[in-house]
Amino acid sequence: MKIGVYTHCLRIGFYEGIDAASKMGADGVQIFYNAETEYSAEETAYIREFIKVRGMECAAVCGQMKNFSDAEANKEKLPRMKKVIEFAKAVGAPVVTAHVGVIPADKSSAQYYVVKEALDYIGAEAAKNGVTFAIETGPEDTQTMRFCLDDITRGVGINYDPANLVMRGFSADGADAVEPVASAIVHVHAKDGVPATGDEPAHETPIGQGNVNFRAWIAALRAGGYDGYVTVEREQGDSRVEDCAAAVIYLRRFI
Repeated sequence: MKIGVYTHCLRIGFYEGIDAASKMGADGVQIFYNAETEYSAEETAYIREFIKVRGMECAAVCGQMKNFSDAEANKEKLPRMKKVIEFAKAVGAPVVTAHVGVIPADKSSAQYYVVKEALDYIGAEAAKNGVTFAIETGPEDTQTMRFCLDDITRGVGINYDPANLVMRGFSADGADAVEPVASAIVHVHAKDGVPATGDEPAHETPIGQGNVNFRAWIAALRAGGYDGYVTVEREQGDSRVEDCAAAVIYLRRFI
């Protein structure tokens, strides 16, 4: 396994985030691009080289567009996701991650069909470009995700975020929900959090301060055959650079 940093969450600028990840000692970065603007071939080549000369790889691209649950909205989003996939290929990233909205457990529902139709399209584009589209965990349990994956022919895997599952009550420690989707995991986010308790809402914490058992989680990933990037993500807090730097050091204990 290797350690990455999701640079967009640092909120310090695109290239500044890559520089910061390099100084943290990360092996690679996940960068953000959702095709709201377009890069030229020269610009994507520059991004790829910018990462390479800092001794890192582009582990993944986040192409977040909120969800693919609305058939009408998908008419605009799916062509954009195609551009994200082509961008990922150009910068050397093997994975594109994003949430897709809630996947219904009922396969006969109209909502399930909308999400599945979008994933069929995205998966085909990803496979054509030698990239895997990874659905981020969180809105549903991993068993439901497994049922959906079984319906997708190609190009789609899982971006496993243990904190999302813990905060939504689908996992106690991040490790206990790995097994259903283990064979499909192509990228993971290292993030921590706690579920809602009494009057306290669910919330993210710095890594090592929440309910995710990172030792058990890493062991579960290894047992399932995963050996890719463990990418640090910090979505809340006022000390994101410092929290991510500390997380890289923390994760070296297990990786």
